[in-house]
Amino acid sequence: LEAAAAAAASELQAVEASVAQAEARTRELSQLTSEKKREFNEAAGGPEERKALVVRLSAMDSLPKDSAGLQMHIDTEKAALSMERSLGSAERLLVSFDEAKEQVRALTEELEALKSGLSGRDRELADNSEAFSRQMLAKVEVIDAAFGESLRRMRCAGKVEFSQPEGSARNWGIVVKVAYRQGEELTPLTGKRHSGGERATATMMYLLALQATATVPFRVVDEVNQGMDAANERSVFQ
Repeated sequence: LEAAAAAAASELQAVEASVAQAEARTRELSQLTSEKKREFNEAAGGPEERKALVVRLSAMDSLPKDSAGLQMHIDTEKAALSMERSLGSAERLLVSFDEAKEQVRALTEELEALKSGLSGRDRELADNSEAFSRQMLAKVEVIDAAFGESLRRMRCAGKVEFSQPEGSARNWGIVVKVAYRQGEELTPLTGKRHSGGERATATMMYLLALQATATVPFRVVDEVNQGMDAANERSVFQ
């Protein structure tokens, strides 16, 4: 009995020692679990971050375990990422296109406004040119009558015209035509065709004809008679 009791006591001590070790191991594992949980919470952040991490971990659990399946999954994800990037580039292109379209619209409106303003200026210029032309034609008609009459008294011929070639009004001008001989056609007064005396006579007659339209006293420089022959000078003063 004593031997059995001793054996039982020894066995009980062994069991108690095992229980003590198990309890110590349990406390150690509990502490380790708490630390890992704390680390997990710190790494995961707030509730939303932890939830997202759990989702990611769950997704990792669903990954293929063999290399071929894993490679196929990687290729699929790469294709999806490439597609997402392409869509992002397309969206940026659409935004750029919309911005460019808006700029074109604004420039088109500005161009139309400029065209409208230019059209208005063209109409105004045309109206002013037409009014100026009518006034000039009326004045030139009076000057032409006086100039022609003066040349007829000298047994010559003369005409004053208002030249209006196509294009810019800068090319408009007065053309004085004369014919000093019988049967001669009227030709523009030029230094190449007419002598100095002829030019002086025509100039003097033209200046005198201008007085028909003048509203102020008109003075003629007496040097204009230089180069005239006696007959022409007498006709001018008559």
